Amino acid sequence: MCRLRSPATLDTTDKVVKLEASFTLSRINYHTVGLYQVKTRSMIADATIKIISEGTVRLDEFRDTESSVPS
Repeated sequence: MCRLRSPATLDTTDKVVKLEASFTLSRINYHTVGLYQVKTRSMIADATIKIISEGTVRLDEFRDTESSVPS
């Protein structure tokens, strides 16, 4: 699991999304570029990403799998 510090940047193909909450990237396969699960306090999503630098990841594909995390 790769934990990126807050605030972090999700650089999508069409926009850059700043996340104020911390989030984790759970590695689903073992490649620098591959499918990860992005978890924040407000969402869980599957994403195909590339880690650009510490705190910045590029999302090639992004799909919400859960609109909100149960409290």
